[in-house]
Amino acid sequence: MLDDPAAALIEEEARKARASGDLTTFAEKVIANALGIAARERELAPELDASESERLADRLGHGGDLAALNAELARRIREGMPTSDALLEHLILTTIGKLQVDQPTYPGFRALSER
Repeated sequence: MLDDPAAALIEEEARKARASGDLTTFAEKVIANALGIAARERELAPELDASESERLADRLGHGGDLAALNAELARRIREGMPTSDALLEHLILTTIGKLQVDQPTYPGFRALSER
């Protein structure tokens, strides 16, 4: 599950900021970066969310809404759910998916991608 703000909110705020007509070069760069994140989210979120849901269903023993599955996993971890290779793999893959959207040029992500 990708983090907030969602792509639609980013795009709307960027549109409003640009409509104001009073932007610095830095603000334009921030907007361009935010719109890049929104575009990657729109492209990648369906597949990333489906994969995450499938992994969570396997680990929790049932399907459901992605947010609810994540909340249940967090609760189980807090309550002492045993760590397993499958759980660690899920957490790593979920983090890699978030990096793919938010920070695709992050050196750690690039190093993982090159493996």
